[in-house]
Amino acid sequence: MIKYCVKYEFQEPRDIQVGFCKEHKSYSKYLNTNLKDGLTNEQVLLNREIFGENDREVFEETPLYQFLLDPFQDPILLLLVFAAFFSMVLGVVKESIHEGHFEFAGAYEGLAILVAVVVVDLVSAYNNWKKEQEFKKLQESYAKTQKFFVIRDGKEQEIEFDEIVIGDVLKLNYGTQCPVDCILIRFDGQSLKVDESSVTGESDLITKCTLNDVMNNSSGESDIEPSKRFSLIISGSTINEGTAYGLVISVGANTYIRTQTKLETNEESPLMEKLEIIANQIGRFGMFTAILIIIIIWIKLIIQILVLKTDI
Repeated sequence: MIKYCVKYEFQEPRDIQVGFCKEHKSYSKYLNTNLKDGLTNEQVLLNREIFGENDREVFEETPLYQFLLDPFQDPILLLLVFAAFFSMVLGVVKESIHEGHFEFAGAYEGLAILVAVVVVDLVSAYNNWKKEQEFKKLQESYAKTQKFFVIRDGKEQEIEFDEIVIGDVLKLNYGTQCPVDCILIRFDGQSLKVDESSVTGESDLITKCTLNDVMNNSSGESDIEPSKRFSLIISGSTINEGTAYGLVISVGANTYIRTQTKLETNEESPLMEKLEIIANQIGRFGMFTAILIIIIIWIKLIIQILVLKTDI
């Protein structure tokens, strides 16, 4: 059974780093690691079994038929298709009555609308499917080229993304993207500044402190306020200044960004709920209006044919 190192639900980054330290005061012992020499080969296997692997987010491929069907979930498009069918039926009836025999020529206008809808849907679906395939290939090729450095058995080693485990001492180099969640344990220089805009949306660079500085309310040589001291480096963040070492505390599907993504996917925002209600109301109003117009047209047609016996 996999044991979680950190659980992120409904927690802010500062709460996570402080809570982690309070819960596991000897966190290096809890993670079977050494903050200086890192993990041994045996500890790597043990931590992978206990805490789980650093698996990549599974890319669920959307089948082509799904791209074809998605547009037809729009009530406005369904209304257009319905109107096109009605136009075909009405055109055939009028032309057949006028000519005295079955005449398909009256269906051309409605048929043209249907053909246009189908063509646009086919082209749009194929383009979206093609883009998804290209994105998948790009993701796979990028994954093969990613390499990271960790301290194991007292030596710096180059490993791949899925070889990182909880308890690893990960080297955070300038210009690289952090692949996992880790806590800053020491600098390889003076400071470390991180760009978390891709994760949090904040454009300002964030200066990180070591976990000891955060817990001891000391900022070393920096003048960062205690409330703004962060040692947690979130996966997806980019190192913009400095080099440091971080202790890996969360990998794979349990990282902060992937946990938050799951929570946001399962819950719609109030704005989205209101927009969906408005869209449904507009669709229902349009459908009601279309049906009302159809009924009026058919009543008019029946009156002209049966009552007034006029030529239509």
